[in-house]
Amino acid sequence: MCDIKLLEKYNYPEEILEACRVLNSAGWKSYLVGGSIRDIILNRDIKDFDITTDAEPNDVKKILKKTVDTGLKHGTVTVYINDFSIEITTFRKDGEYSDGRHPDSVSYTTSLNDDLIRRDFTMNAICYNPIDKSFFDFFDGVSDIQQKLIKAIDTPVKRFREDALRMMRAIRFSCQLNFTIENRTFDAIKECSELLKKISKERIRDELNKILTSNTPNIGLFFLEQGELIKYVINDKDFHEKIEFFNKNILDSRINSFYENQSNKSFFENLNLDLTKKDFDIRITHFFNYLSENITSNINKSEKIKEIMFKLKYPNKTIDLVEHLSKFINYDISKIVTDFDVRVFIQKLKKENIEIFFDLNTIYTEKNSYKEKNSRLFEFKNRVDSILEKNPPLNISDLDINGGDLMKIFNLKPSKMLKNALQLALDYVIEFPEKNRKEMLVDFIKEKFFSKINSF
Repeated sequence: MCDIKLLEKYNYPEEILEACRVLNSAGWKSYLVGGSIRDIILNRDIKDFDITTDAEPNDVKKILKKTVDTGLKHGTVTVYINDFSIEITTFRKDGEYSDGRHPDSVSYTTSLNDDLIRRDFTMNAICYNPIDKSFFDFFDGVSDIQQKLIKAIDTPVKRFREDALRMMRAIRFSCQLNFTIENRTFDAIKECSELLKKISKERIRDELNKILTSNTPNIGLFFLEQGELIKYVINDKDFHEKIEFFNKNILDSRINSFYENQSNKSFFENLNLDLTKKDFDIRITHFFNYLSENITSNINKSEKIKEIMFKLKYPNKTIDLVEHLSKFINYDISKIVTDFDVRVFIQKLKKENIEIFFDLNTIYTEKNSYKEKNSRLFEFKNRVDSILEKNPPLNISDLDINGGDLMKIFNLKPSKMLKNALQLALDYVIEFPEKNRKEMLVDFIKEKFFSKINSF
């Protein structure tokens, strides 16, 4: 159970206390609000502190000298005290949200209640002043925290029509905090799911990443599917057809049924992300690999991964990594017999991906069949580690000869032929690591590649 006495006992940064003191001394109200208060009550680490006040931005700037105008349009000023940054926002009322994300207009108010009622969830609308110990919880957020419940403030449909991203935030919070979503709030998510089309793919992607790397990603994916958001997260025709097929087999049940009976049919029921290491690269590789395997043929798997991730605006570097690593999920290590086979495997996988390979293929469960698989992986890992200890040449940069040497020795210019010669030399030393000596490589290239070089 959470305890609001934690708010009194918490060791607030001196800079936070100073900001509240200055505002209060000048005759203004000030309260810590949002995630910091929620996380103090939950005894979680605090990432940042936000202050709400009835002082308008210009007033804040007059009494707290070192400020940056980071969000004046919405009444927010970032204050720096001893290089410690604090966002201070004026009590406000929001106008209409015609874009489904941001208010068209903002007006200041002297009413704390007016300011809090426009926020997303009850657990994020609790206020506390660490100087005078004043505490406000107009929407019973503490009670909802105690019940591990995510509940939209006032009218859930209105909250989600104001900002459709709040629907994904509700699911993300449920995964991060191990909370469930109140039925009325979840019903509103289903009703408003189509509004997610108004949200940028970058913001959807960022929330998806947080869900996938949370404590309970399986629950998050179930909620995304049951809340009918997933088809707006994954914009792919083949995927939509698969989801429609699965939806025909899903009973109409309340959201709490997931906790009571996890046998509900789901497109993601066999994607056990909860059993994988809590690592970004591992989780998203499993996720997009699973998607591609279940909506297309293996022949097109890599292309489907790239297509879906591209639509979600993932960086090319991340797309390339996931596409590459997905080729090594459930890899048949029984075919890797000799030390040469191991070196070829490492060269294909790339040394920097060795640890992630074993994490991708390790099943964290007590089932005997998986123990056996993990045992084989453990033995294979020992072989890989043993090979790596010898520091064999695995990349062109590891060769004891380079392009400059070849250009000088054979009087060449930069060309594709030069690159091919180095690749041939690399293939040679992967098979015979002891041959990675400059004079041996020159002799090898003369013998195997000389006629091609001469004709260049």
